[in-house]
Amino acid sequence: MNRITKFVFKNPELSIIAFAVVVRLITFIFYPNTTLFNDSENYLDLAKRLLEANLIGYEGYRTPGYSMLILLGFQNLCLVVLIQHLLGICTSLFMYWLLRSIALHKGVAIGAAILYSCLLHVVFFEKGILTETFSAFLLTAILYILQLHIIKRKFKPSHFGILSVSILLLVMTKPFFIYILPIIILFLGIALWSQLQFKIIKPILIITIPTLLAVGSWAFLNKQNTGYATLSSYFGYNLAQQTVNFIHKAPDDYATVRDIYVKQIEKDKEQLGYTYYSIWDAYQPMMKATGYNFYDLSNELANMSKATIIANPKDYIKQVFLSWKLFWGVKLYWDQSHISNPAVVIVYKGIWFLQRPLIVFGKILFVGLFLWSFIKGVLRKRISVHLLSFIFALVILGSILQAAIIYSDNYRFSFPYLPAIIIVLASYSVRLTQLIRKKK
Repeated sequence: MNRITKFVFKNPELSIIAFAVVVRLITFIFYPNTTLFNDSENYLDLAKRLLEANLIGYEGYRTPGYSMLILLGFQNLCLVVLIQHLLGICTSLFMYWLLRSIALHKGVAIGAAILYSCLLHVVFFEKGILTETFSAFLLTAILYILQLHIIKRKFKPSHFGILSVSILLLVMTKPFFIYILPIIILFLGIALWSQLQFKIIKPILIITIPTLLAVGSWAFLNKQNTGYATLSSYFGYNLAQQTVNFIHKAPDDYATVRDIYVKQIEKDKEQLGYTYYSIWDAYQPMMKATGYNFYDLSNELANMSKATIIANPKDYIKQVFLSWKLFWGVKLYWDQSHISNPAVVIVYKGIWFLQRPLIVFGKILFVGLFLWSFIKGVLRKRISVHLLSFIFALVILGSILQAAIIYSDNYRFSFPYLPAIIIVLASYSVRLTQLIRKKK
């Protein structure tokens, strides 16, 4: 054991990679298939269109970030999964380097990086054709660039360019992450003003302009193809999911669409016990009754949802809180039918039974640490600009914004933040240990 420990401490990066590879090889042996979900088809279809350079008439379902990753794997799903495994391993390495950069003990940094690699839902997301693994990698890479090359003031112009590309890819993978741009600008302004002053304008433009141009171009393309300048033609459907619990209060101007939706909600509530997917069972009857196409119906649903929210703010706030609670939960995205041995399924379920409450507890603890840190900062009337404060702002604001726009698999929205959350928990665990030792 001493030899192993010495090897790990002497070769931390190699040890993290080795452990991550072993975990993924074991998973491959018992779960060799790639998992496809309802969303996967959209990404694969867009990847095919990008390869053919044919976006004329594209329905605007998705932005192209993740589909570009699929192209990188030559549209071969096994290669895509392999790339995602590599991205997951790189995410672990970023975590280690980040934790070491804030002077955390090497053992804690290694442990946190390995912990991320052995969480079951991390590995299973890598096995699926979904955006979560790519988003987690990009978000952690952004934190790495900010911390090691900018906050520590060891930056070059190229670092701002790499940061710009990372943000662009993240936003074009999940447009929701557009909100991180103003946070980064504010953070950089505070961190670097004393050193750069008005020269800070140039790097800020380098960071923001490419992403804004990409967003504007994609919205323009969708305008040409669908008639609506949005990043995704799903927007209205997502808002309809958010109002599912009080859509019966929608104005009579939307009676046709509303009544079909309410009928489907009541049916799903009775037969399934949940309703956040009801809009996907109701949209075809809606199109038939109204004569709308998919895009026009999305616009109608958006208008109906907005009107309902404005007229019923208390119901909306309750719904946002419900969505916000779901954000802090966790779910395993896998397909048990891909495992031929029932004993292996039992083992995986047993592992998840142990891991799931620990992950949820960690997320709850993160919220508690944010509240404690925020109250302490207010009382001291001092704003600290460092990696952990940036993570707090990034995650908490993201949790609120996602809760404001969608009620669905909110667990998935929280996954890209998981490495950042683990970084905060590891950092505060060391602080707590040091405090206890001082008191002794």
